[in-house]
Amino acid sequence: MTGEEKRQLQQREADYGERLAQQGLKCQTVIDESGVFGVILVMDPKSDRKGLLMPDGTVRWIDRTMAPGSLAEAAVSGVEIEDLPQR
Repeated sequence: MTGEEKRQLQQREADYGERLAQQGLKCQTVIDESGVFGVILVMDPKSDRKGLLMPDGTVRWIDRTMAPGSLAEAAVSGVEIEDLPQR
């Protein structure tokens, strides 16, 4: 990821984070250790669901049947890479 791509992810989290928080959701920008891949992870503490924050502010929820596919789709569809939860 370039510095600009990282900045775009952080900006997206800033743009939509408050609205998500009002809905009881948490979001976090996550970038892998190599700096190649990043996403904005959205978490619903009540249901334990997780999803990806898309560029238009929608959340693409990840379920067991589509988890790998959603991550791959986000990576190749031009979705700016956002950070996943850090360990």
